[in-house]
Amino acid sequence: MKYFRFTCFFLIILLAETSVAQLTGNGPTNISSYPDPKDPSNNRQITVIDGVYVKTDVPQKKMVPYEFVRESDVMWSKRVWSYIDLREKINHPLYYPHDFYAEPIMVTNAHRNSLWNIITYHIKTADFTPFLVRNSDIEIFTGEAPESIMDGYDLRYPKYPKPGKNYSTDSEYRSYLDSWLLGTGVTKTLPRLDEDGLELQKDTVVNGQTFQTTVTYDTTIKTVYLTQHIVRYHLKTDWFFDKERSLLDHRIIAIAPVVYVEATADSSKNSAPGGGDGGAFPAAEEEPKVDEFGQPIVDKEKNKKLVEAEKNAKTAFEASKSGKDTLAMLKLELAWKESEKTAAEATAIKRKPAEIESIQKRIDELTNLIADKEKKPEPPAGGGGKGPKNYVYKELFWLYFPQMRPYLQNYYTYNDKNDAQWMSFDDLFWKTRYSQVIYKETTNYDRKIESVRKGVDALMESERIKEEIRTFEHDVWNF
Repeated sequence: MKYFRFTCFFLIILLAETSVAQLTGNGPTNISSYPDPKDPSNNRQITVIDGVYVKTDVPQKKMVPYEFVRESDVMWSKRVWSYIDLREKINHPLYYPHDFYAEPIMVTNAHRNSLWNIITYHIKTADFTPFLVRNSDIEIFTGEAPESIMDGYDLRYPKYPKPGKNYSTDSEYRSYLDSWLLGTGVTKTLPRLDEDGLELQKDTVVNGQTFQTTVTYDTTIKTVYLTQHIVRYHLKTDWFFDKERSLLDHRIIAIAPVVYVEATADSSKNSAPGGGDGGAFPAAEEEPKVDEFGQPIVDKEKNKKLVEAEKNAKTAFEASKSGKDTLAMLKLELAWKESEKTAAEATAIKRKPAEIESIQKRIDELTNLIADKEKKPEPPAGGGGKGPKNYVYKELFWLYFPQMRPYLQNYYTYNDKNDAQWMSFDDLFWKTRYSQVIYKETTNYDRKIESVRKGVDALMESERIKEEIRTFEHDVWNF
């Protein structure tokens, strides 16, 4: 009996070690080993199984290949673009667990990964090729960029390391990913501090007078996009009916991670074209102002001040209607009046001296009011915030989904119903175990839904497209 127990125990250890040797997948397993401290040669390993049994299903899983489809067998197809909103509960397996960055190490969960962790890891190992959202050589100067420029989903602009190199060995590739794809480098001017943590001061001479100014320095602060920063995934999917198999099938062609960031010149150029993102591109330049005879005002500087005066006038007027008399609004009105005075002096022959005098009087009043308020700083309106900011959805890059599948099938995704039935990320996408909203389909106009529908109407249009795809297969068999 003792011999039988010993034999069983030996077989269990042997099977565990064999399983360790056979694990060739990329995903995490529940097995770890370390050298036996009683073995001086360090050849013997002690195996630890975190659980009742060795989990080999997903880490050893082989990718299920797509069925071969002939062009002549496809009797109907529809291409759609959709987004996966990670705030929805059904999409949380793609979003969690979160991580954090302790430079230069990314600290992640030991047992499972979010989709973003998998993407960043395999981009750095050159397993995935990121495709740029648009051609970086094309500059956008118009107020509304054509959607054809934001054509990264066509996978035209790949970014890859030099042959035989990867993220660690190719410095140019690593710098590009760190600065544009996987994070941002922000240059800030910070004050220098002394040993007591106080700002260093220096003497500065201006027009013969000496002033105390703070010693500053420029530094680049590196920020990394973490899992919690990815708020959406954009998908490009083909739905088709294969008459050979008599089946309505779908294939994901490309996928793009999306972040929600404050609008800047760079993020505006790369802002996502779908899902109600609005397109926060720089506004078009104003048409040049003309005089009463219809002739353009030649002086560009004065023309610029006229344009700014018009913008400031509108903003100040809207603020005055709401009863806001903050320091910022007073300064805005002052800039407006100064611009108006400049414009009035430029056309003095058409303006009465009394009008210019009235403008100057208001400038003096505003100057005194601002001086009084600056002595007693008032809290900003709205509970201490810095005011509304313009945020946009920004596609970081696109990935070719068939290239990702051999790696996604070796990573676990969470199942909240049964810990013994965790599936792979490839299974999740294969079975469409996520919620998506269609923001564009192939149409005669080649435009997104948000350009013709807004809010609830856009969601209803998305559901109509889904229903059209679902009912096609049903109608085929409706005799």
